[in-house]
Amino acid sequence: MAEHKAGNGGSIIPSVKTRAYLYGLMVAAAPIVVFYGLMTLAETGLWIAFGGVALGVSNAIAFANRGSNES
Repeated sequence: MAEHKAGNGGSIIPSVKTRAYLYGLMVAAAPIVVFYGLMTLAETGLWIAFGGVALGVSNAIAFANRGSNES
């Protein structure tokens, strides 16, 4: 039976920092995309929400912000 690393969650991108960074890029790019008329504000909101779900960012941020005494 395969061993599983805690905190990975079966994600394609196992690094918590990488997932949070990619989500940050999506959020930062949204106003630029709207400014140039490539998407509407509502569409960017949907894509950011989808990206957050796909990357598992809510879990990643919670994991990254845990205290030093938590493991």
